[in-house]
Amino acid sequence: MPHRLDRIVAMDAELLGDQVGENGARPAPVVDDGDRNDALVDHLHLETAARLPRTIIRLAVPNAAVMATQVSLGLIELYFLAIGCASLRYDWRICAMSGALAVTEYSGIVAYAWRFYGAGAQPAFGWNVQVGRVIVLIAAALISVAAVLRAQRLRLLSITDRLTGATNRGFFDQRLAEEESRARRYGHAFAIAIVDVDHFKRFNDTYGHVAGDGALQTLAETLKSSMRKSDVVARYGGEEFALILPETGLEEAAHKIELIRRLVTAA
Repeated sequence: MPHRLDRIVAMDAELLGDQVGENGARPAPVVDDGDRNDALVDHLHLETAARLPRTIIRLAVPNAAVMATQVSLGLIELYFLAIGCASLRYDWRICAMSGALAVTEYSGIVAYAWRFYGAGAQPAFGWNVQVGRVIVLIAAALISVAAVLRAQRLRLLSITDRLTGATNRGFFDQRLAEEESRARRYGHAFAIAIVDVDHFKRFNDTYGHVAGDGALQTLAETLKSSMRKSDVVARYGGEEFALILPETGLEEAAHKIELIRRLVTAA
């Protein structure tokens, strides 16, 4: 029993940091009776229990950091896929929103991992790599927005008549098929009108092609300014323009065309 008590007293002195007495000498363990023995054992258990959670945390942090790294590797691929899919909508606002959400969410995950695991997660988590991934996500979002804006400009050029600024015949044919399908499905009326400039060849021969181009541009601007946003103004060919008037009956369409004719004559 004394031998066991001496071992317990020695462990207690090591845990408490080898306390030194007032005279500079190390106090020798003194055991009076069984009560002292029980108190010492209880004190040793408390000190050991106080140190045990910190030991468990130090052992658990590297494994948790590795798990966080593996999760981040899977998320980064999903974020790139989401940004790429958003660009297929051909809307730069959706691309910007998806990129901002991806960067914000991933940055939040990185910040949470640092706050929860602390410095112990840094060697396994690779903070230089994480910052680089955030930068790459931002670059991917910007590239996606730039690609969509460029695609929109190219599409606008492909459906626009270079001389008059009106849409071309290809866009007119596409919208005509859409309006016809919508009218058949819902039973709504729509109107089509063809606007032609009389004696345009004689006008070109008399005043030149530059003046003829100016006349076509004036006509196109008059048509676009007098039509609704839902209407279509397209250059059908030469001096002919085609109009699509959704949700418009025959009488209303005739009244609209007569108004346009007066505006063109006044111009």
